[in-house]
Amino acid sequence: MMKMPPIQKKYIYLILFISLLYYLPGVISPRDFWVEDEARYGEILREMIHDGRWFVTYLNGTFYSDKPPIYFWLCALASVLLGKITVFSCMIVTWLSTVGCLLVTYKFSAELEDARSGFLSAMILLSTFLFIACAQIVRMDMLMTLFIIWALYLFYLGHHKKQRKYYTLFYVLTGLAVLSKGPFGFTFPFIPPLIFLAVRREWKEMRHFVFHWGFLIFLTMIGAWLGGAWLTGHRDFVHSLFLEQMAGRAVQSFAHKEPWYFYIMLLPGVMLPWFAFLFRAVYHDKRADKPYSLLLYAWFVAGIVSISVISGKLFIYLLPVMPPAAMVLGPFFNRLLNDKSLRNRWFALESVSMTVLLFGLFAATPFVARQFPTTHMANLWPLAWVFIPVTVLGIVLGTAKKVRAFLIMTIAALWLFGLYGFLVIAPQTNPIVSARTIGLELAGLAEKGYTVSTHDVRRGIFNFYADMLLPGLESGELTDYMQNPRHILVTKKKTYEKFKNQWPPDITILSCREIANEFYVVTGRRQETP
Repeated sequence: MMKMPPIQKKYIYLILFISLLYYLPGVISPRDFWVEDEARYGEILREMIHDGRWFVTYLNGTFYSDKPPIYFWLCALASVLLGKITVFSCMIVTWLSTVGCLLVTYKFSAELEDARSGFLSAMILLSTFLFIACAQIVRMDMLMTLFIIWALYLFYLGHHKKQRKYYTLFYVLTGLAVLSKGPFGFTFPFIPPLIFLAVRREWKEMRHFVFHWGFLIFLTMIGAWLGGAWLTGHRDFVHSLFLEQMAGRAVQSFAHKEPWYFYIMLLPGVMLPWFAFLFRAVYHDKRADKPYSLLLYAWFVAGIVSISVISGKLFIYLLPVMPPAAMVLGPFFNRLLNDKSLRNRWFALESVSMTVLLFGLFAATPFVARQFPTTHMANLWPLAWVFIPVTVLGIVLGTAKKVRAFLIMTIAALWLFGLYGFLVIAPQTNPIVSARTIGLELAGLAEKGYTVSTHDVRRGIFNFYADMLLPGLESGELTDYMQNPRHILVTKKKTYEKFKNQWPPDITILSCREIANEFYVVTGRRQETP
């Protein structure tokens, strides 16, 4: 086995250490599963482990076809090993996925450029705003992104070394990406190589790539999961997966509807604090003779286009296009460190503008938040005390064209934001983003013999902390249901106001909580409740 040069080992150890330090606040944050997605994922895990149904995920007793199972399998494994389903058990999976993304990004960029460029690419990815956010929440996007980066790195190896055995591994990783989140796991890694080979007119190589026998492995992986679901009697699940989740969301999404230019508008924000440097990085990259830069640009552009044509849009879907941007920015910053001529007025403009936009925004957050009553639970003033001087320091370093100091300051300041945000602010906001309080209340009512149901509530958001299934009622069932003095209903406050005149006059609001900007009420007969 070829030994890795010492300089590469040094960078790998640094990436491991920094990524542990950087994302530790999110991993160990004493916070709850937040409504809506995290709360539903926690419940999916509870039902998976409790009921032992592994091929098909269930939510509130019915199959959940929104997402494939591999992320839930990994979180379930971590939860079983730790003896309990917690945010921490799920964040272990997210953190390991994040470290994997950084290491593959380093290796990929180092092979395209050099070791220091690879390290800088990893550090830029590590400190990109969207990457920071996704690295510290309970979602499967980071896991899918890991498989996408890895797959494209394997394509590069296969093409560059002219060893098509890497294409086999490419299709295995693509299969894992699909099993992590769905069709995006195929489009993100598969389209860029096609564009790369087509632009270079490598038609013979394209045939070898597209018709490689590894594609059969990919189909076998997907088929094994779907076949297992079909054979275990979940035909409705397979039908829903193809017709509703794939075809339906592509044409007319029932969630996250946004215009086609949604991601173009979001890109500058999610790529802070590095977006302003991207234009010059691309300009200088194009001047060099780098054939594989085309692969990075195809990855970035094709990724944005593919998610833009889908009707359902969410800012997190941009995560898989962050690595190629980082792999263009890393070598650019390496040049800035080596070439004084590049540290000109443009660098001053780029660094100052990004400092003011990002750290100035952090510093202003406590002042802006005063206008919103729900933010009173979180102490945001330390952000102003820290980021006002950080903003000033960033402006000074940018104006003085101190590249190394600016990089260190920016990465460290973003770590401070994550440290305070996830260890202090996140737990303080639990009462307004977590379903724990209502869930425990419902559990207590159920233990005392009450029947609890929901109406007009997103499926599964209260179940995990209630530790039980909660039947969902249709509008036509409410009047009869509320006749029984032992029945409790959870619904939105506005829905209660709409139906309360149709119910017995002694039905009242037992408790009311605001969760994720929506008021939910527990309703029933007060004299019948403990």
